[in-house]
Amino acid sequence: MSWRGLSVVGGRLRYRPKSLWWRRSTLRFEPEAVAVVPRSGPTTLLPWETSGTGWQLVGVYASRANRAGIEIRLAPARLVDVWHPVYGSHSVWLPSTWSTPPIEELPALTDFLTATPAARPSLADGARLDALLAALATRSWQKPAPPGEPLAGDGLDLHVAIGRALDGMEWRRYRGRPVRGEGRPDQALVAERARARLTRAVSGRTSDEELAAAVRRHVGIGEWPFDVLLPAPPVPST
Repeated sequence: MSWRGLSVVGGRLRYRPKSLWWRRSTLRFEPEAVAVVPRSGPTTLLPWETSGTGWQLVGVYASRANRAGIEIRLAPARLVDVWHPVYGSHSVWLPSTWSTPPIEELPALTDFLTATPAARPSLADGARLDALLAALATRSWQKPAPPGEPLAGDGLDLHVAIGRALDGMEWRRYRGRPVRGEGRPDQALVAERARARLTRAVSGRTSDEELAAAVRRHVGIGEWPFDVLLPAPPVPST
C-alpha cells in the first residue's frame, strides 16, 4: 500500500514523496534507526535513542521559500551531503510536489516510536505496517480535532490551564492527539486541576458547565492508530 509518499517496501516503511527535486533522499524506518538513503553515497542511520537531541523530524508547510515537505534537522555531528536552500546542510529535505506530505502524521509517528520502544519491532512487520497505512488513510483519527488556542482573554487562560492540567497528568499526546487504546484522563479531575490553575478573577467568571465543556473538547479528540504497532496483550491462562 502507498499513501502520501509512505509505502511498505520489502517489509519496511519507506517515505519518498513524488517530487521534481531529483536530489531528495529516501527515509527507511528500521527497528533500530531511521535510515537516510541518498540517491548516491552511503546510508546514514539515525538511532531512535538520539531522536530529539541528534536529530528531529518535522513537517514543513508550503511558503514562498519552499514547498511543503518533511525535513530531518541534524546536529552538526550528523551532517549529510544534502543541501537545503533555507536551512543549509544541517538538514535532510524531502519536498513533495505531486501529493500532500504527511506533515502531521509522520512527525507524530516518529515521536511515538521514539517514546515507545515496544512498538519499534513492528517496523520489521510488513503486515502491521500495511495496517498502519490503511488506518491512517481512513482519516478517522482527524475528528474531533484538537481545540484551537484562543487569541486572548478568559478563553486563552482556560485553554492554557486545561493543557497544563493534562500535561501534569502525563497524558501522552503526539502533535496534540493521543494514541488509540491508551485511555483518557478523568474529565472531572482535569476540570478540578484546571480551575486550580486559573486566577481568582477568571475562575469566578467561568461556570462549571463552561469548564466541563472546554475539558470535553480537549479530551474527546481523534486518536492516532499507532496502536497497531504495539505487541498484542498476552492471552490470560484458563
